[in-house]
Amino acid sequence: MILNDVRVAEDGGHILYVSHDPSEGEVELTQKSLDDIVSSGQIPPLMADTEKVAARLKHAMQCGNPMELQMFIDHKNTSGMEVVATEDGYFTSYEQIEVHEVMLKDSPRNHAYASAIEKCAHKIAGKVVLDVGCGTGILSMLCAKAGARVVYAVEASKMALMAERIVKDNNLDHIVKVINCPVESLQLPEKVDVIISEWMGFYLLHESMLSSVIKARDMHLKPDGLMMPSNANIYAAPVSLHDFRREKIDFWDKVMGFDMRAAQEMVWTEAMATPLIDVLGSGALMAQPQVIASLDMHKITTAELVQISADVKFTITKDDDLAGVCCFFDTSFFGTKTGVPVIFSTGPESPPTHWKQTVCLFGMFTKVRSGEMVEVNITMSQDSVNPRHYIISLET
Repeated sequence: MILNDVRVAEDGGHILYVSHDPSEGEVELTQKSLDDIVSSGQIPPLMADTEKVAARLKHAMQCGNPMELQMFIDHKNTSGMEVVATEDGYFTSYEQIEVHEVMLKDSPRNHAYASAIEKCAHKIAGKVVLDVGCGTGILSMLCAKAGARVVYAVEASKMALMAERIVKDNNLDHIVKVINCPVESLQLPEKVDVIISEWMGFYLLHESMLSSVIKARDMHLKPDGLMMPSNANIYAAPVSLHDFRREKIDFWDKVMGFDMRAAQEMVWTEAMATPLIDVLGSGALMAQPQVIASLDMHKITTAELVQISADVKFTITKDDDLAGVCCFFDTSFFGTKTGVPVIFSTGPESPPTHWKQTVCLFGMFTKVRSGEMVEVNITMSQDSVNPRHYIISLET
């Protein structure tokens, strides 16, 4: 049983599009229809709450994760539920203007790209630029303003139509050429001098758009061309989660005078099923962040993205309760006129962004003291079913 799109009807009820088999097409279901299917035993109650499904979709969009949510049952474990995204769903999700609004309201993100384009203007002026996944066209227009001869703005979703209108409204359509197609099928009349893209997902790799950027580089970038950004690092650090503990775990100690600690195990199980996406703040850090992967955008291959693994050692800097490991990233834009790169970070010590931080929980709180050494193996592996997702595992 596959639950595809979640929509809100005029009467406020949630409608899901359901199919037993993708080849059979979709069937529109109201909550009542879904309840009938559940009562017949065709799908477990876990899948029945459209309110939760809709809330999860809304949360994903608000977090800046534009994935179309597609629910399906793992037939090896029918009590389980997983969130995946199809290619069609991935591109369709970017047709929602809210997704682009979230990104365009991300001031640190916008400032970093604008600053990098300004400081690399000598590399852009009079040159050919390829913008991979242009969205509303903001980066393409910034490159046009920096003097690019032509900007090929490629967007696989129907948002390309909006980008085309925006470009025209800003009188830049003589420079910016919007192309509506996946970059993998893009054909250009010339090689490009610069490739710019905002491809990063949660913990850098989520969504795996980087694979498309790599293919664009291999197909279209001149040998001495510039990648923007040029480098990216993934960091990890042990963290305490005082708010999470208070609101999600300790809450169950006493509820209206009753001992409900029995529920804590279920809370942990559900919390560990998917990483926590949140803004932590520097106070949550319990050690200096360590680099677990460094990606050179001029050299990285898609094969290197299948799995990233690192053994890291953290020296704890304060007495506290260890909850898990947070992951975040930074990107560097080389090629500036001064030689000093523009660096953009999504870490807890930097201004908040829509990427926030990604936290993988250990499943318990462990007391540690300043000076203690904590060793962790962190592995990020592409999901074999949906390569746009990664499975993150921790071993201590």
